Amino acid sequence: MAAETGARADTLDRLEALIMQTGRLFTAHTPGVLTPTQSIVLRHLTERGPLPMGELADALDITMAGATGLVDRMVQAGLLSRRRSEVDRRLVLVAVTDEGRRVLDADRQSRFQAFRRVTEGLSLEDLTQFERILALLLDRSRGEEEAERN
Repeated sequence: MAAETGARADTLDRLEALIMQTGRLFTAHTPGVLTPTQSIVLRHLTERGPLPMGELADALDITMAGATGLVDRMVQAGLLSRRRSEVDRRLVLVAVTDEGRRVLDADRQSRFQAFRRVTEGLSLEDLTQFERILALLLDRSRGEEEAERN
């Protein structure tokens, strides 16, 4: 793809900087107890149920070693558990514990409250526009990921 030039390139540069700053803002000002990665792991396993380590690593797009280290720390914190599959005893499944669900719920509430405070002055029209643009970006990103896999 040809390099962006002129006003479009300047706008893209500003948007990239704003996205980076916004991410840091939410991370710094959200009193959640989970790291963003831990939150993603807990949400993924809560939605999909227990998974083998390899499937979890693939879903997170990280190496097996990275997933193992992450899961080890989360098991030690009481957020996840490991257990043998009842169908295939060779497989070890990673699952969310009751404590993991409790912490995830508290973390979600904390992040939601922080997001409400930050967006308090925005109109419904502004929020709707923001939602529409984020959905478009996400759809395009998913389309590119799918194209890369094929």
